[in-house]
Amino acid sequence: MNEPAPKAASFLKLSRDAVRRWLPPTARDRLEAWVVDRKVRRSSDRRHMRQVLIPALGRHGGNLLFVGCRRYTAAYPDAFARGGATCWTLDIDPDAACWGAKGRHVVAGVEASTSVFAPGFFQTIVLSGVFGFGVDGASAQTAALDACASILAEGGLLILGWNTDRVADPSALPALSRWYRPAGAKVGLADRTTFPDGTHVFDVLERLPDPRDRP
Repeated sequence: MNEPAPKAASFLKLSRDAVRRWLPPTARDRLEAWVVDRKVRRSSDRRHMRQVLIPALGRHGGNLLFVGCRRYTAAYPDAFARGGATCWTLDIDPDAACWGAKGRHVVAGVEASTSVFAPGFFQTIVLSGVFGFGVDGASAQTAALDACASILAEGGLLILGWNTDRVADPSALPALSRWYRPAGAKVGLADRTTFPDGTHVFDVLERLPDPRDRP
């Protein structure tokens, strides 16, 4: 017969309390970071990133910018490279550099990327886990979308990942419709992917010609 759930919950609480009480702060922080990393790696949206998005975007080839580095993304640059893309990484936090692409990591905010990369340098940009995690308001998100449009080649792909419980749907931003359109079919993906067990959303978008050049 299974033990009652309350006993299991009580044991877990005691374990957490013991960790907080007896472990030194540095060791405790490392342990908590490991637990978070393990949980994120197992989430359905991260499985989709590893199993679907990375292979498809690697085959798309060219220069690829991955924005936002964490411990659980450390293997992504090599995975993109195995598929055929040249991966660069960018993060505003200097401490995140250890998880970026070796020799191709830049410390900067995404809105400042235009001062680092030439116009049209990238064929793909993956901007996931940034909206709602530092780039929160409409003005900041607009600046990020404009910057990505500048360094993304015409016809290039923007993979925009965001969470429904942290920000409003970015498709309502004028900057998104000005610069991008849905384009999942271009690489054999859905235009938008959602997950029943989480709030994350992936939108696959294509960089349109400059509005000034359109008929």
